[in-house]
Amino acid sequence: MCYTIALTFGTNNAWAWVRHNLMTKSALEGISWLDDYDQITVTPYSYRDDSLNPNFKVVYTNPDCGQISPAPETFVYYTLNSGEKAGFEGAGTGRKTTARQILIDYSDEPDWAMDKELELSKAQILMAGSQGYRHMYYPAWDWHLPWLFLPQGVAPQRAEHFYELAKQAISKGDLYWGFRFLARVIHYIEDLGQPYHTTQTSLRFIIPTSPIAGTTQTTKNYHFAYESYVGYRMQQEVAGLIPADYTTTLKQTLAIKVNSTAELLKIMARANNKHTSDTFRTSVNLFGTELRSKQKVPLTQTKVDAMMDHPARDEFDRTVHQTLQLTGVGVLDFMEYARQELFNGYN
Repeated sequence: MCYTIALTFGTNNAWAWVRHNLMTKSALEGISWLDDYDQITVTPYSYRDDSLNPNFKVVYTNPDCGQISPAPETFVYYTLNSGEKAGFEGAGTGRKTTARQILIDYSDEPDWAMDKELELSKAQILMAGSQGYRHMYYPAWDWHLPWLFLPQGVAPQRAEHFYELAKQAISKGDLYWGFRFLARVIHYIEDLGQPYHTTQTSLRFIIPTSPIAGTTQTTKNYHFAYESYVGYRMQQEVAGLIPADYTTTLKQTLAIKVNSTAELLKIMARANNKHTSDTFRTSVNLFGTELRSKQKVPLTQTKVDAMMDHPARDEFDRTVHQTLQLTGVGVLDFMEYARQELFNGYN
């Protein structure tokens, strides 16, 4: 299988949790019931969804798998705005695949332009456009613009939307699209496990001489550095180049009682939002103050390698463990909820 990565708060660029496929693979390892669904036929898409970007096209396979590599002179990995769909090979219609592979392969799918270039809300201009608006959620009583203390962003609703489509597919025996819709739900769960997706910005990132553009760029610099670093570490772990740490943290036990998909995501966002100040502080300590800039400041491969022995790394890792633990719990608890509601007694 192929494996290759991806901020928020900007006006037109949306970034996501990096390496959804690797995160999903690790989070699902302890779910044994998925192995019962190991001969699923890939079926054509036959569902109507007017909420998507009309230019979005369903992709089954990735002929360029494995041809994407980091750009050492810029950030560690490519941006999702490049249009590249890394991390999976897939299977064509009529072929056989497994539930586990579907969930892993297509947990990245909501980043493949389905939520881009839409007019959804006035708030999206401060949430990286329509994709950011759909992939983030700022809980009530958190300070953010333009709605101040009101909830902002619709990631919980998007997850619920695809869960309903999964129910529809499974009810008519279409297991392939049932699991593929569940993979999309997992994407939004994982996004709200990312601290930068639950808080707009930090006082640490404000540039007094450029309060909008400068603060936006600074937030993007740290957000992308955070995600690139975490994604790089996970990739190194999966490849066996460094000891398993981040990926192991994703393998958790049941913790959140799930009554609805949307409520699960709101619980995750509220929990993550409480700890973002630690994430922002340790991000500055590890990545340095040079990212606090009105200009794009790249995180290079050389800088990332040097950070492996940085004195601030241990404290930074503790915050990452906290958010990855929450992410793993969210995925595991959602899948148990889906099993009981959608697959209990399924033959």
